[in-house]
Amino acid sequence: MLYDVEREVFAGSCIQPEKMKEYGFQTEEDRLVYVRELPCERMKIIVEYDSEMHGKIIDTTTNEEYVNYRLEGATGFSAEIRQKYEELLIDIRTRCCENSRFYFQQARRINAYIKSRYGVDPEFLWAKYPSFGVYREQESQKWFALIGRVSKCKVDHGTDSEEETEFVNVRLKTDSSNPGHNVRGIYEAYHMNKKSWVSIILDDTLPDSEIQ
Repeated sequence: MLYDVEREVFAGSCIQPEKMKEYGFQTEEDRLVYVRELPCERMKIIVEYDSEMHGKIIDTTTNEEYVNYRLEGATGFSAEIRQKYEELLIDIRTRCCENSRFYFQQARRINAYIKSRYGVDPEFLWAKYPSFGVYREQESQKWFALIGRVSKCKVDHGTDSEEETEFVNVRLKTDSSNPGHNVRGIYEAYHMNKKSWVSIILDDTLPDSEIQ
């Protein structure tokens, strides 16, 4: 099994694309790309961001991808390369990300969208539920969304999976006659008024644009 170093390093971080551009990432089609040469090792690190962080290391002598550093228990040269790669990713995280209590990429993207669109940050109101963030309308102070993390079966009653997933509760318009429960990824609201709210699992079943 290959080590997913990107997921490990960026878990709980909210990536800021504008800061990535300041860091040195270049726009290529629909993604941001950063390249760092390791001349002494004859290696080249390529880090890409396209809503998720990806990376690879290229052996410049063969122009082929080098993957041994991802092997569990990597030692010697492979361990040295992994350390250099992790150090770079950690530096990118430090300079280009904000800490977030949300784990999954889509949850972090939706959180970033809410902040950008509505100018509000989540409020974490319960010590017992540290992953539950509430969003309020600025003037009325009424809740309009909540992002949280629970076992998937608590939101999707069609599964018995205990695997943790993140969801967003969204308040519907008061005149809404179609709560959308027939759409895959949208469910009756978890722990909220089911006439006024729905839950959407943030596992990319629905694209960001539909949720927004």
